[in-house]
Order: sequence, then C-alpha cells, then structure tokens
Amino acid sequence: MIGARPDPVIHSLYGIRIRTPWPVTGVPITDGVWDVEFVKGDPRTLAAAASQVPEKQANSWAQSAALPDGSQYRRWTNLFEFLVAPDARRIQARTLADVEDEALLAYLLVDALSFSMVRLGWEPLHATAVATDRGMAAFLGNSGAGKSTLAAAFVRNGARLVTDDMLILTCESSRWHAQPGPPRIKLYRDMALQVFGTDHNGIPMNSATEKLIVPLDSRHAIAVAAPVTGLYIVDDADCAASRDVAIDHLSRARAFPAVLAHTAAHYPSEPDRLRRQLDFAAHLVRDVPVRKLAYARNREGMLRARDAVLADLGRSIV
Repeated sequence: MIGARPDPVIHSLYGIRIRTPWPVTGVPITDGVWDVEFVKGDPRTLAAAASQVPEKQANSWAQSAALPDGSQYRRWTNLFEFLVAPDARRIQARTLADVEDEALLAYLLVDALSFSMVRLGWEPLHATAVATDRGMAAFLGNSGAGKSTLAAAFVRNGARLVTDDMLILTCESSRWHAQPGPPRIKLYRDMALQVFGTDHNGIPMNSATEKLIVPLDSRHAIAVAAPVTGLYIVDDADCAASRDVAIDHLSRARAFPAVLAHTAAHYPSEPDRLRRQLDFAAHLVRDVPVRKLAYARNREGMLRARDAVLADLGRSIV
C-alpha cells in the first residue's frame, strides 16, 4: 500500500536529483537542489487531465494524452495515473488501487520520468545495462525482447546491474558513461526462479502479470556511472529463430537507425528535440561499438549468449 512521506527525500538517479515522497529503498538520500519532483496527485486535476484521453483509447489498459498546456497524462487502468508538468520538473502521481510502493515506482521512475528526461535535454534509451569485469554492456530492445532476463544471467554470474529498462548516457571527450538507475530488475517469476534459484523476494508489478520487481543489494548493483564498452541490439525476431548465439558487428550506417529506434518517442514534432535525438544517435554509434545479438530463447541459449557477450567485451577493450 502506498505510504507517501510528509517530508520528501532526494535521490540521485539517472544522473539527476529526484525529490520524492516515496523513498527508493537501497538508494542513498542526498540533499541540495533537485531537478524533478514527484508529488501526490490532486484528484480533480488528474480527472480533468483524464478527460483529454482520446475516445479511441477508452478500452485500452494504458492510456495517454498530450494536454493543450504541454502537460503529458499517463494512466494504467485500475493501477495509477501520472501527470507530467509542461516543464517536466513536477510529476503528479496517484494510485487507483491498493498497490505496493515498488509497483508505483517501477512505472514512475521509467515511463513517467522518461518524459522529464527528454524535456531536460537527455535522450533515454530503452535498455538494460550491466557492469562486468570485462566492461559494461547495454542491451537495447523492444519490450519482451529479453533484456532484463539476459542481464539477470550476468548478475547471477558476478556482474552488477547498472540500470534496467531506461538507460541514460553522458559523454565526455567521446567517452560514454551509463548513469545508474534504481537497484531493481524486472523478471517473470519463472525466470527469477531459473536465474536466482528463488523468486528473490520479488514484488508483483500488477495483478495482470507474473512479472516481479526484484530488489538488488550493493553486491548486485552499482551506484556510480560506468563507462560503456558495447551496445547490443537484442532482436527478438532473430532470437526466436536462432539455434546458436550470433553477434553481428554493425557498421555506423546500420547501427544508427537501430539505436535511434530505441530512443524515447516523446515530443517527436519538436525540431530542436529531433535534431538533438539524431545528433545523439550519430555520436553514440561513432564512439561505441554496436552489435546485433541473437540467441536461442531458453536457459541454455541465454547462458551461451552471456558467455559470448563477455568474450566480445574482452575483445573490445584489448
């Protein structure tokens, strides 16, 4: 059940400072100026925003609307709703059912916050990243492509999670670093059992899925930025057809649209944002090796993919 604090705390996540009444367990509390704040949503304000949802979405579980003032409204039926302010520095959140704080934060810290990140000048990638003793690997892919499951196999083998689902990269002198997200990974229950041998105290995301939010401690997650060694595009179609692990080096020309496809699709009609989005993808593929990854979608295939990526990372840093 949601337990918002009367005295919000500030966390450093994704390279920014977030003020929130829902503390993120396992993330240190800091102080100072914040970039984005989460607040308990006002029911009347959110109801007015909900009235702007297009009629064609009426029967959809996930609903959204771009409001005339530039606000962005997001709703998951019988779960929660969010309203991102026009300047993206305040996000109102309200639960529509008795749900765990972790479930609210899982959506708030990725889906809703990604709107703020774009407004603030960042380019979020739909990706999960792990830090290994051979370098940091980021897995880009569509929902359901297996990014988190593959990352969990790395964590089980001694790697540490950098971020799950949303990756924020910063660049200095052509060196790209991944900013740490919450120490959480989302896994289907059967995958949590296969990878960790237990459901690892997972918390259900919602009643309609077997996916769990699995908290990780400092042994399994890092809280500092890590340099990126390689980007791996997980192609779920190729994975389904693959009988062996295949890692295909992509030229810049092939890597550019592949990376661009996994950037956030928010505010696509704004020229300044479009230019920044294109520049980001162009510079990233210039500086960081990009591979296409395919492997058999079973436990053996996942473990072989892990070993193949580790070997590839070793070659990248030689």
